[in-house]
Amino acid sequence: MIALALLFSCRQEPQVGIVVEGPVPPTEPTDPTTPPEPEPEVVTVCDAGDAAWVARTMPLAMGRRPHGSDEAELWRQVAATGGRRLALRAMMQTPESKQAWSDWFEDELYVARTGDKAFGECFRGAALAPQNGQLAAWLRDQPPTVPYPRGEFSMADVIADALVLDDVSVIHRAYLFARTARPTTGANVSAEELEYNARVNFGELFMQTYLARNNVCMNCHNSEFSVTPDRTFPVGGLVEKAVFGSSSGIGDPDRLNAMFAVDGVFQGPDYNFSDPRNIQVSYPGLLPWGMQGACGNYVPPDERVESPDWLGQDERFLVSEYTSSGSVWDVESRLHAGVDALRGQGLVTGEDGSVEGDAALAWLLGMHLADRVWFQAVGSSLTIATGFPRNEGQRDVLGRLTGALVQEWSLLDLLLQVTTEEAYNPGLGCGAADYAQPALYDPWSPSDADPARHGNGPGDAAHALPPRILLRSAHDALGWPPPPEWRLPGSAEAVQAAIGVFLRESQPAFSGSDFQGSLEFEAGYGSCTYPYGDAPNDVLDQLVAAAPQATAGDLARIVRDRLLADPEMDATEVGLVEALLGVPLDTPAEEVADLRSALGVYCGALLLSPDFWLLSEAPPARLEAPWSSVEADCKEVARAVQYTGRAASCDDDGVLTLPDVQ
Repeated sequence: MIALALLFSCRQEPQVGIVVEGPVPPTEPTDPTTPPEPEPEVVTVCDAGDAAWVARTMPLAMGRRPHGSDEAELWRQVAATGGRRLALRAMMQTPESKQAWSDWFEDELYVARTGDKAFGECFRGAALAPQNGQLAAWLRDQPPTVPYPRGEFSMADVIADALVLDDVSVIHRAYLFARTARPTTGANVSAEELEYNARVNFGELFMQTYLARNNVCMNCHNSEFSVTPDRTFPVGGLVEKAVFGSSSGIGDPDRLNAMFAVDGVFQGPDYNFSDPRNIQVSYPGLLPWGMQGACGNYVPPDERVESPDWLGQDERFLVSEYTSSGSVWDVESRLHAGVDALRGQGLVTGEDGSVEGDAALAWLLGMHLADRVWFQAVGSSLTIATGFPRNEGQRDVLGRLTGALVQEWSLLDLLLQVTTEEAYNPGLGCGAADYAQPALYDPWSPSDADPARHGNGPGDAAHALPPRILLRSAHDALGWPPPPEWRLPGSAEAVQAAIGVFLRESQPAFSGSDFQGSLEFEAGYGSCTYPYGDAPNDVLDQLVAAAPQATAGDLARIVRDRLLADPEMDATEVGLVEALLGVPLDTPAEEVADLRSALGVYCGALLLSPDFWLLSEAPPARLEAPWSSVEADCKEVARAVQYTGRAASCDDDGVLTLPDVQ
């Protein structure tokens, strides 16, 4: 094969992080007349190996697939030689990791990218440089009334700096104010209705995106009681009672929603929305921590006047009773106290299951974040619609993940726990029983009438790439700029909405795929031509330039390797690829009519294939791929390893060396 050079670059047992003072009472006694459900007959999961671990972890940590088998092999060497924990730490040091997780936090907080609530003014660019963790440390330690001494900053700065410091709690504290700066708007409704709708909207989003609790569901399912006690497995103590005053919820949700009042709290910014430049007119009031005026201005908490609420919502509640002066300032203060209470010790639970209110508030946030990161990693949640795990296995994993997170609110610590869980990297073809996986992906399987099917099978562990990762992987592999995220062109918005990217509350993210999504993705990406303006000199262009030195088969294998990290085709696939290219694979590439279009058709078929959309086991052991950019990739991998404090180097042939790793 001709070498080509391309320039690519229920007594609950204590869980980790939960300190139990004495026994925790069961949630509800089991009816003795009901025969117990058989225990799942699940064998120990076999590990799929370092190559599969890398294939799963690069999208999670770096937000994209490997761009070729050589890059995947380099990371496999790091995992095999230095350990998977070192490999993950190195992946998290890459700039693309910071960008991917910044996008993830924005999506999880429902930051709108389009529509009336689009908030690019506050989220679309960092105002401070460099990102060194100093801003996040200030937010971690100071109340919002104390301004950051280095000047104004945006929420983009907050998220980026929190990832550098590795304390993600400050993101959710700061966002409470930024979110208030984008209240619900409307037309032909009274000011009272707008204010009420704004409170309800933020209150419900707070329950959903911070606490993962629903006031209706808590009537039947909570940490103290459940109508299905053998299907509800809470983690920790009586956290709902501590936060809402009752395990069954707050009763009148308006008492909580009123804590997110806009009137009398929020003072700007005052924008001229008729001006396309969105010129800032004035910024009255206090900027939390000195944040940019675009992220919101507020009546200082010491200037709030105790007076009857104009909507009559004078009784408010979150952890404790508040009068009409209760506001987002108090929500942030409660969350700050709770986050600090969990640091270094986790959740302290009394003999009766009681939990301190602020700690319970932060614990609910920690559980929600842990569950959502697990979902990002494996494609399924550790909780069901009730907000609780459905079986002991889910409960135990969620407890370990939450405990790992809240010790220091470290995303890295959480990911280290996620990626070392037994169920994270299961082998799907290593001699295990058909349903050998624990019931974490499909928690209903233990109810199957056939005991042999109480575990989960290979199909349950396989899952689709999250949609942003799918897009980033395509753009990275083809050498394109990152996909647009703000002020989306119409074509970009159509594709992103169809495949499940979060855009706004009315178009929330979803996982999986459907026929309509596939059609939209094919319309935008099916020809592998850059869809958003002038086309760059991408990977396919470089292949066409190298055509006189290669066969059609050489180039097809390069494209396959770039997208799937596997250059080899089986006998059945060869005929299909020849049909797409219109020539036999041994045809000299320079003889292929419209070579760029032919390669684009094949590239588009690969982008639409399950091999690109799904994560399962890694491809077979790689074969030599002499057309790759192993030297450039090796230097990037070595640099990432060096950021962890370990020595690493590459020689001129792209051979990675980790000299101090035993």
